[in-house]
Amino acid sequence: MAFLAPVINILLMVLLITTVVKVPLIWSSILSVTGFFVYTLFQTIILLLMYSDVPMSELQGGSAKGSLLQAVTSAVVLIASGLLYKFGIGFIAPFDRLRFKWEQNIVIIVIIGALATLAVVAYVNDVWLNIVYFALAAGMFLYYALRKEREYD
Repeated sequence: MAFLAPVINILLMVLLITTVVKVPLIWSSILSVTGFFVYTLFQTIILLLMYSDVPMSELQGGSAKGSLLQAVTSAVVLIASGLLYKFGIGFIAPFDRLRFKWEQNIVIIVIIGALATLAVVAYVNDVWLNIVYFALAAGMFLYYALRKEREYD
């Protein structure tokens, strides 16, 4: 059941953002899912660049190669995040004012569908499928969030 770990982590992140940061549940979900998919997309691309010929079993279970992959991915994402922050790229919408009506149900269904599909993709454990899935999912959630951001402006 290890393939469910990403879904559980996302749900915990949603709850953390909702309770600690006081962001509405729907926005917490969008932020958590988008962040996870973008991070995983970066990690899968870095995995392909660094370890394309290494079996996945050698990267799991706390191996040195797996730890190096995590460290490199974190460094790349932190640098990218710092640059985005430096140039003022991000979300500034007052989340409490952006409440959804009929859209909320659709977004919830999409997020649940994305999480269910994530479990399947994690179970299949194919690098190219990961790249395609996470690129499409991250793109979809980023498009939706950016569209909502523009509606606010």
